[in-house]
Amino acid sequence: KGGFGGVGAPVALPSMALGVPVDLALGALLPILIAMDVVSVLAHRKNADTSAVLYALPGALIGVVLGAALIAIVSPEFVGFCIGVLAIAFAFMALSGKSPNISHRPNWASSVFGALSG
Repeated sequence: KGGFGGVGAPVALPSMALGVPVDLALGALLPILIAMDVVSVLAHRKNADTSAVLYALPGALIGVVLGAALIAIVSPEFVGFCIGVLAIAFAFMALSGKSPNISHRPNWASSVFGALSG
């Protein structure tokens, strides 16, 4: 999430989940995360790869529906574990100083990663 928050944004949910249940942390942070997405889209709308967005959107919608269904089924500990794994992965990526090369990605990858982001 790069809309605002800088370095603090990726650690907001894992940090909050240490003190409150994960589903409560998600609900409390959701309006902030949506606002961050809106700001990011507005800031980068001229540089956007609209074909990637069009490929990612159906997968993202499926991922949101699956995520909403899974949050009611899986244990809060498992959700917390998954959030922790993602936070560590993002931390390693940020510390490496490298960004992923997405210039030659296949179109199906946008749908897959869109679904995973949901």
